[in-house]
Amino acid sequence: MYVSQITNNGPIQNHKVPELYAKKTMRNFFSDQMNREYVYRYNGSDQFFVYSPTVPKVPSGESWSVQSIQFNPQFEAGNKFSFCCRINTAKRENDKAIPQIKKGRECGRSPVDSVNKVFKDLAGKAFLVENLSIEEINVVSFVKADGNPVTIESADVTGTLTVVDPSEFIKVLTKGVGREKCYGYGMILLN
Repeated sequence: MYVSQITNNGPIQNHKVPELYAKKTMRNFFSDQMNREYVYRYNGSDQFFVYSPTVPKVPSGESWSVQSIQFNPQFEAGNKFSFCCRINTAKRENDKAIPQIKKGRECGRSPVDSVNKVFKDLAGKAFLVENLSIEEINVVSFVKADGNPVTIESADVTGTLTVVDPSEFIKVLTKGVGREKCYGYGMILLN
């Protein structure tokens, strides 16, 4: 696995829908992959962080730079890390995506309690979460090229995690957590 930082060396542009821009840009770096085998985070200033099985390839004629290092993590049960993650808070219920922060507010739960529950469900048996805090909550709406509307409720969270099952943790780390990873959600960045 590789950890990469991809930076645009050209002029930084504002994008009407950053999630769509990020998805399209990342596909260009991994155009040889039939299935998306990477997870990424877009920071909004034309910079991406990526976990992937291969080094991202800069498309010809583009002004991007890629810095990659090989990453072969060796985790043990009980390892603790501080982390940050941008997650999609929606959960599937009756084949519908239900934003959990909005639903929680309707049930009298705080946003932190709602996100804590979502994140603990996503962690499964791979890791435990402590000291979860929400840095930012966003709702993004746009229409895909096929005309279907998309609304994503997301939360930027930080906290501490403790590895429970090292092999499961590596899977979660390399695949990301939650839904809508194609738009840059779900990458866990360890500090």
